[in-house]
Amino acid sequence: MGSQDVSLLDRAILDVPLAVVDLETTGFAGADELVELCVFRVEPGSQQPRRALDTLVRPDGDVGPTRIHGIRAEEVADAPRFGDIAARVAMALNGAVLVAHNVPFDLRMLQAAFRRCDIEYAPPTLCTSAVTRALGYVLPDYQLATVCRQFAVPYVSAHTARADALAASWVALFLRRHLRMQGCVTFRQALGRCAAGLSVDRPLPVSWTGLRPSACPLAPRLGKTQQGYAMPAREAARQTYAAALLAAVDDYQIEEHERLYLFHLQSGLLPAEIAAAHAQVMATALSACAADAVLDDGELQRLALLQDCLASLGWAPGLRNVVTQVEYRG
Repeated sequence: MGSQDVSLLDRAILDVPLAVVDLETTGFAGADELVELCVFRVEPGSQQPRRALDTLVRPDGDVGPTRIHGIRAEEVADAPRFGDIAARVAMALNGAVLVAHNVPFDLRMLQAAFRRCDIEYAPPTLCTSAVTRALGYVLPDYQLATVCRQFAVPYVSAHTARADALAASWVALFLRRHLRMQGCVTFRQALGRCAAGLSVDRPLPVSWTGLRPSACPLAPRLGKTQQGYAMPAREAARQTYAAALLAAVDDYQIEEHERLYLFHLQSGLLPAEIAAAHAQVMATALSACAADAVLDDGELQRLALLQDCLASLGWAPGLRNVVTQVEYRG
């Protein structure tokens, strides 16, 4: 598979193919083996993860801690060994950034497995856990379940490769858009921004998540907690509303079930907090549209649709004066 594809690093961040991976293994050392592997691909221009590979893998030795991954020896008795499917795995990962929640572990295990087949694998990587930290989200922990809750991503069946890889795919879509709204044009810039860290002394910018309710339904979570989840209730309510709002307005229209859910979330907020969330959405959208110092008819139409969405939820910032200021800037 060759060494790291440098060309991927300089592509527009939204045009970089992603291969989102989750593995279940016999242990955590390089000598340990895979027992389950799932890869979801997100191609340029798509907001829908596509399952590229999903398989059990028969290790040479014991399956390891069944109490963690739930896989028993008899389940992998007829599964292929990694060497039998190495070419399929390479094809599923080829030409894409490797994405995982705690990607150093997945990369290390994949490289060890490929190395036993005399295949070199050194892709660019993106860690959804590390990026969530870098973007300033203050969470009690950065496990996949906690991050999914933060971004209103459904998460079930923990410690199955398919469920974890799919959930990480939706998280990656959210974070990729967020990085773009932070001003990261290329993937290389996104990596540099995350390595440097981002200030959390200012309000977090928001972005379109790319999540569609039909594919990734919103889950009512106001007031819901999990053992160990220690975020103050007020901040949790604000961030939950912000994430749900972004998912709802992504297509510039709000379905009735989305509206009802958002009104439910508003019941835990002050009017000023709701207005602030709406203003931040509009400000970020306006900034993105005006990045080239020109607002074309299509952008003005989308901004007007967004204003209508926000108004239908109780409050929208005035658009006329803001647009006039942008048009005459510079």
